[in-house]
Amino acid sequence: MTLNALIVRDGGTCVWCGRKPWANDLNAEHLLPRSRGGKGLPENLTVACRGCNKQRRTKPVAAFVRAQLDAGRRPRIDLLTAALERLSDSASRDHAAYGRRQLALMRRIGGRDEVAATA
Repeated sequence: MTLNALIVRDGGTCVWCGRKPWANDLNAEHLLPRSRGGKGLPENLTVACRGCNKQRRTKPVAAFVRAQLDAGRRPRIDLLTAALERLSDSASRDHAAYGRRQLALMRRIGGRDEVAATA
């Protein structure tokens, strides 16, 4: 899936910081990082700015969201939840298991702080 297709599907907002940078400053973000066995499947990809993508590295989704909240940033919980729900339905067992696990952790985080529902 191309970055442009991801932007059409998910919007041009970084899931980690909630900003809407120029399209050239966006990356395709692997929810399950490649270093942990993640593939470039459409359901494993979402949109992130270059800075957040680089900062996240290989941290699990829920752990990075907690770090963003602790730093005073406003991750897009709505977009991340939708992305993890897509990933949970993956035909890949490993991807689906990761999606379900991170989604469960995200739901525990969700009530902790009010986060941006829209940019």
